[in-house]
Amino acid sequence: MYSRILFFFISVALSFNVFADSVSGVAEFDSSSGELKIPCVKVKNLSSEINGLYFDVILKSNDENLVFQLSFAESEDSSLCDSVDNFAKFEDVDFSESANDDDSGNDDTENNSVSGLIRLRCEVRSDRSKVSVDGKGLTEGQYFTAISSGNNSAESSLQSTNFGEVEFDFDSAPDDIASGDAAIDAGFIQNNRVLATILNESGEVIASTEVNCIIE
Repeated sequence: MYSRILFFFISVALSFNVFADSVSGVAEFDSSSGELKIPCVKVKNLSSEINGLYFDVILKSNDENLVFQLSFAESEDSSLCDSVDNFAKFEDVDFSESANDDDSGNDDTENNSVSGLIRLRCEVRSDRSKVSVDGKGLTEGQYFTAISSGNNSAESSLQSTNFGEVEFDFDSAPDDIASGDAAIDAGFIQNNRVLATILNESGEVIASTEVNCIIE
């Protein structure tokens, strides 16, 4: 069964340009058509070829019991979906509480948190790299962040929390550096992907995440 699903996903992904981007925004259910549209569905534990990729999907139900079957899928931009995923986990109060109270031992690699949440945003241009790291739900104290991309790495200075929150910005643009952002090279971001970690002043890892960067 998994092999048939895999074949379907890959077949659609190869032909997604035919459909344009027909699924966007938030998940939406139309009771008149029986269609459930879900943007940015991330594939896990299926196949090494598509694990970690995102798809917009449409599920369709033809009965009153709302039993859905996959009727459509198209490949979606990973940097866009990573940004949505990162923002939702950071801002969703219910998720924040469950993440910090979870004793299941599950390893959530998208927002690996010990006692706080992290949001990572990054943008890359031909002549610029920009990275922003936010933390919240932190115990009051001082923290710093370490970022890396490919063989490049950088660290911020220590920053005190403000109501359990911290913000760190890195940039290669001279104006932003003059305004207080930590300096990184224009070519800092490699392969459009960045890893960020928030650490306390003792060097203990508090939260980490890795995302695809938006290409401007």
